[in-house]
Amino acid sequence: MKKLLINEGNLTPDDIHGTETRVKAFLRNNNNEVLLLHNNYTYQLPGGHNLKDESLEESLKREVQEETGIEVNNDIEPFMMIREYNKNFLDTDKNVCNTIYYYDIENDNLPDGSKLNLTELESRTKIKYFYIKIDELEEFVLKEKKDNRIEDMIAKELLEAIKEYKLLLGGRD
Repeated sequence: MKKLLINEGNLTPDDIHGTETRVKAFLRNNNNEVLLLHNNYTYQLPGGHNLKDESLEESLKREVQEETGIEVNNDIEPFMMIREYNKNFLDTDKNVCNTIYYYDIENDNLPDGSKLNLTELESRTKIKYFYIKIDELEEFVLKEKKDNRIEDMIAKELLEAIKEYKLLLGGRD
């Protein structure tokens, strides 16, 4: 598994006030397209926060089902971990260490709105689903970042994960 540390604020572990652990899925269909969500005015991969008593795999399966209605039954392992030290995380005056685990999941099931279990925040705006060819994903994220339609932090992390994802897939994209 590739591990990457992003620490633009040059923070030390002593500067950190809290931690967040999240999981994200590259849900890939047999057409080599990846599912992206658009919700709360930004694009992102399906996934979310790891709960206290869950394994990473349990968290990912739960989050994918809650946000897409797609059940994941595969055994899964992360292919990348990004750890980012964030200064003044979300304007809270807190420095937070975010750790995100990325997974590759082959699944041809389509999102099913009847099986969603969204948080209050996720329910504020309608979720839109997009399938994008893997070889077009990086260009898409860069364009959306330039046009301010994806949060900078999400774009930065996603661009790093896309690079590793393409290496993982080798000639399959």
